[in-house]
Amino acid sequence: MATAHEAGDVNDVGMMTMMEVTSSGAAEAAAVRYDIPELLATVTTLGAVILATIIGNAFVIAAVVLERNLRTHVANYLVASLAVADLLVAVLVMPLAAVNEVCECCLPVIF
Repeated sequence: MATAHEAGDVNDVGMMTMMEVTSSGAAEAAAVRYDIPELLATVTTLGAVILATIIGNAFVIAAVVLERNLRTHVANYLVASLAVADLLVAVLVMPLAAVNEVCECCLPVIF
């Protein structure tokens, strides 16, 4: 049986441990370790990439919609269409992928 220290406490060196659960639902005795600074760096990096993608594509869409000169060329509509598709990926897919990357031990069945 796992001790409270193995089931989620933070130990002295900044490592968080969690019990790994198999697909049958039985908890294994071995604990999985996660480095807190590495986890924070991953979350920060993924969040920055998602935010930059959303802002960049919103700027492209706004430029095509607001600037009259950009609406005169058909190729710019293709660029705006790609920006809309990329914006949808940044809003709908990338946050779920980031959660999957950070919590892959917690959500193995869902993702």
